[in-house]
Amino acid sequence: MKNSLLLLFLFGLSFSALAQEEDLELWGSLKFSKKVSKIAKFEIEEQVRWSDSISLFKKSFTNLSFEYKLHKRHALTINLRHTENADNEKFARLGLDLQSDLKLYKKILTFSQRIRVQKSWDEYNYLDKSYFRAKWGLAWKITFVSPYLDQEFFWDAQNIQEIDKQRTTFGLAINISPQFRMKFFARKQRELNRKSPDQVTVIGFGSHYKF
Repeated sequence: MKNSLLLLFLFGLSFSALAQEEDLELWGSLKFSKKVSKIAKFEIEEQVRWSDSISLFKKSFTNLSFEYKLHKRHALTINLRHTENADNEKFARLGLDLQSDLKLYKKILTFSQRIRVQKSWDEYNYLDKSYFRAKWGLAWKITFVSPYLDQEFFWDAQNIQEIDKQRTTFGLAINISPQFRMKFFARKQRELNRKSPDQVTVIGFGSHYKF
């Protein structure tokens, strides 16, 4: 069973990479989290992204977040992100998330959804982007391995005021220990409502330490 899941993930990863039409990117992240109570926790994440078929540095960011449990199935999260791209341009992003999940099929299948409102500013305090994002997905929790599938849509609330981007992600989360978790994923990202839309294939990995 474990070998079958691994082969399925590797096949999906290879297919996504081969199916690219525009660019291939690599995203790597490291996250630390600390529960301060039963209903609240802090997280800090560092991420680096490479583009142009993984040959050039694209951007890096530091993300700070605070999550507060409204209910056992609902949570509210505030995110603050500092980003620096390859041209040394700096951006700040503020986001507010409302997350919910529902246990299905003997509690091993989880349906999750997230609504995010975010705004970002450049280093001169000019509004750079404003988005409303909707995401939902399914995760299958098996002992120490959890395959998952996510779908997300981006609504540009600043300029064109329409859905302009879609992300589809297939991944695998591996619980190495109660305090350490890793994930690997393949993602297809494409622009919507464009005559010549940009499409990006992303291969990603991440580590998560809990204190």
